[in-house]
Amino acid sequence: MLRAYAASRPGRYRIPPRVRLSHVYLSRDRRGERLEADARALLARVREEATAPDAARGLGDPFLHPTHLGLQTEAQLAKQLGPAFAREAMELAPGAWRGPVESAYGMHLVWVHEQQDAREPELDSVRRAALSAMQAERNAEA
Repeated sequence: MLRAYAASRPGRYRIPPRVRLSHVYLSRDRRGERLEADARALLARVREEATAPDAARGLGDPFLHPTHLGLQTEAQLAKQLGPAFAREAMELAPGAWRGPVESAYGMHLVWVHEQQDAREPELDSVRRAALSAMQAERNAEA
């Protein structure tokens, strides 16, 4: 019965798409008018030298947020780096340096390690939430 309830509400418990990425940050404040040119030059360098994400960590400017981000939804990325960065990062192809991608702070070179499509979760992972919602609906009907 719970499985049928959850299945009859497609999207309610859906897990949104996520990405795992690394980035190199270039500061708008530090670089001023050179920001975009510096970002494009650094992008060319890391591509030409086939720089691994871990090795690229020190090539940019200091940044308060982590440079390696575990699986993140667009909303999670937007909270950290702004909605424009999040939208673009979700669309980047994995396995190579991309960018520059603008954020609320400056520009970033981005390496997407992994993309996960949106999916419906296993019932066990939403059992409590589905059961609670089903009971609330029954109580409201009664």
